Amino acid sequence: MARTKLEVALPRRWSHVQAVAAKARRIAAAVPQEDRDILVAAAWLHDVSGWGTKTRPWSCRRMGT
Repeated sequence: MARTKLEVALPRRWSHVQAVAAKARRIAAAVPQEDRDILVAAAWLHDVSGWGTKTRPWSCRRMGT
């Protein structure tokens, strides 16, 4: 989903998301085994509410706003 939505529309954001996911994979051993996939998935999707209306068809408010 992240690649489909960001690679062309927001290439700098796509690079950022890839870097965050790579870091999550590197530190995954620091969390319990059952949480590692969740950590990496969260890294891939961490900016979902900031992609803008051109890349997402839904409305999503950031937490705390």
